[in-house]
Amino acid sequence: MTDGGGELRVHSRPELRRPVLVASFRGWNDGGQGASSAGSFLAKTWRTETFAEIDSEGFFDFSQTRPQISLVEGSLRRIEWPANSFQLARLDGTYNKRAYVRETASKPPSGYLSNLLFDTVLYDPAPIEFLLATFGPERVVFGTDHPFDIADLTGLEVAKGLGDEAAELVLGGNAARAYGL
Repeated sequence: MTDGGGELRVHSRPELRRPVLVASFRGWNDGGQGASSAGSFLAKTWRTETFAEIDSEGFFDFSQTRPQISLVEGSLRRIEWPANSFQLARLDGTYNKRAYVRETASKPPSGYLSNLLFDTVLYDPAPIEFLLATFGPERVVFGTDHPFDIADLTGLEVAKGLGDEAAELVLGGNAARAYGL
């Protein structure tokens, strides 16, 4: 099955209940490969399944993002092309069914969701409004790509439309609490 003119390849459409998105990006915005390493760790630990991919041919600038070449068993070369995949894990189900997950986590993944804060760098008000409605203003923090020339101030515009108390949380209160300031 393919959607989006062939660039988005959807292998299956999983039925989701209370979905949570964990996103990590490689490239200039992946400081020290922290996000991509964490995403890879979670995918491996949770034994995710890929349900969709974006064709890398029209998505990557291969003069900037090169394939990785490695040796397998000392002589066979393996080429790993940059990829974008959408992966699925049944988090609490996996926690309940697999002992190896319970060995590394003291509670089911849903028990950690209250630790997450969500950034407003989304370039569109609709997903920010979704985060506010789904998780509440106490879990959303203002973010921007400043000083880079793609700075996103959408979160500021959305926060201006919130009540004073909610705007104070989003525009600094939540970050201050998270960093103990």
